[in-house]
Amino acid sequence: MSMRDKYDNILIILLITSILLVLMYLLIGRSEYYFPKRDNFDVYGIDLSYYQGDKIDWDSLLYGNDTPIEFVFLKASEGVNLQDIMFKEYAKELSKRNVCFGAYHYFIAELSGNEQAKNFLNAIDGIDVKLPYVIDIEEYNDRELAIRNLNSFIHTINNETSHDIMIYTNISTYYDLIIGNELDHLLLWIASYKVDEPIIPGRYLFWQYSDRGRLKGISEKIDLNVFNGSYNDWMKYKKYCGCN
Repeated sequence: MSMRDKYDNILIILLITSILLVLMYLLIGRSEYYFPKRDNFDVYGIDLSYYQGDKIDWDSLLYGNDTPIEFVFLKASEGVNLQDIMFKEYAKELSKRNVCFGAYHYFIAELSGNEQAKNFLNAIDGIDVKLPYVIDIEEYNDRELAIRNLNSFIHTINNETSHDIMIYTNISTYYDLIIGNELDHLLLWIASYKVDEPIIPGRYLFWQYSDRGRLKGISEKIDLNVFNGSYNDWMKYKKYCGCN
């Protein structure tokens, strides 16, 4: 093989490698940096759990990025006995800064809805949660059992408080478990990635558009969300929820 042929082969290899790197960036990185394009998504927020740890620069996170963080959802509990170890610390930091926040429970579909609701209420006891209480339902094996336990959770919460309840779920679970099963009257926080807007028949209140976000003030990847409405709509909703 001549030197010219070797040189051409090296150029071809470099070109192929460059193309592969670009494709990897588009396939893997897009979910980290993809932002909704619709003009009236004016209000951005995040959700946090113990996964993000205790080394958060709160002022940088909330105010130092391209858009200010207007709302936060915090994991409070999971199943019948697990409570998030960072929930109260996060809630304290957000309360000091008058940031409107909600709390969510990671729902285990096979476990008692009543016992899970009690765990959630115990986890948030003494914390002034303004945004809706959220049931995070993503996985299940027995559809009918999941629906029964969800209804039991909701019934227990409604017996204890008049606080709004919201479902967090993905598109497939929304269609299979929520809509048409006497659960679609609840507020909805939908997870749908790499799209300009979720494609669902009902109205959603919040949309989680990425689970691989990168923001100043925090080293771990973070979930990114928007409020479905204008800034004026958000201010009205904040007032309704009792946020300052």
